[in-house]
Amino acid sequence: MIGKKSKFSRLMLFISYFVFVFLVSLDAYATDSKLSMDVGQNTLGPFDFLLQTVSYFLLAFFVYWMLVLRPNQLEQQKREAFLEKLKKGDDVVTKGGIIAKVFSVKKEHVMLELSSNVKIKVMADCIEPISKEEGEKNKGFSSNNNKKK
Repeated sequence: MIGKKSKFSRLMLFISYFVFVFLVSLDAYATDSKLSMDVGQNTLGPFDFLLQTVSYFLLAFFVYWMLVLRPNQLEQQKREAFLEKLKKGDDVVTKGGIIAKVFSVKKEHVMLELSSNVKIKVMADCIEPISKEEGEKNKGFSSNNNKKK
């Protein structure tokens, strides 16, 4: 789809984020070791390093989930709810910017009526609800207002 990140690019972003966090934790471990050697204290043991690294990964995953995954899940749920409630006569806009009324709804395709006797078939994924402001602004262009009497 246009404007959407592919699953592969999201996965690569996710992996690169964790690699970055791992490298930062390695740097923190090295810095702690150097500081503790200068002061004369004991260095971090392997268990402490593992605990510190796991805590960085858990924090990084939580941040990634809150910033990337959760908003995508919420958007997906809203989209599915919109498509389930879609019915004949609703005003919608396509991703190409065409404003039309829904003529018929099928599972994967929606038939849109642009004006009388002008209908197009579009994929259900390519339509979005029209905002109230746009609906009021474009009311004169609605297919019901253009019918011949």
